[in-house]
Amino acid sequence: MRDTGPQPEQKSDEEIVEEIYSSKELVETEDENLSAFLLEYGSKKLKVMLEKDTFTVSTYVESMNEENRKERETTLIYKALIKTIKNWVKEGKRRIMYTFTTQDEKLKKWASDPQKGEGIFSWDDISEGRMPDEKINKGRLNFVKIFRPQDEQ
Repeated sequence: MRDTGPQPEQKSDEEIVEEIYSSKELVETEDENLSAFLLEYGSKKLKVMLEKDTFTVSTYVESMNEENRKERETTLIYKALIKTIKNWVKEGKRRIMYTFTTQDEKLKKWASDPQKGEGIFSWDDISEGRMPDEKINKGRLNFVKIFRPQDEQ
């Protein structure tokens, strides 16, 4: 057997999440009541929007170049989102509600999985989407998590 030399050290989830969190990119918005930024990891790009008047967070995930795909990228990018929201809660001493809405079957499965979305968010509520247009509403699920200051102490 041939020795290929030292193998690169595997990073822990916490180290990867910190890297994702630290490299977030602010996005300019026209609305002064909206803060937005991007989290990126592997082939995933997560746009995060915080509405300052209602203290609600929404996200939009995109899959980019599949060549950049990394193991567990969806879970790790959402762990970085949780870190971000928890910091906002701590700084502002206000509760923040995050709603993850999807029609995509893979993302619904991810969000419901106790080892993935459910495991990291512990959703407070899961309900069918509520949009006025039934075509938009069909198959849509809302997963809701409320982050409270008392939970972050």
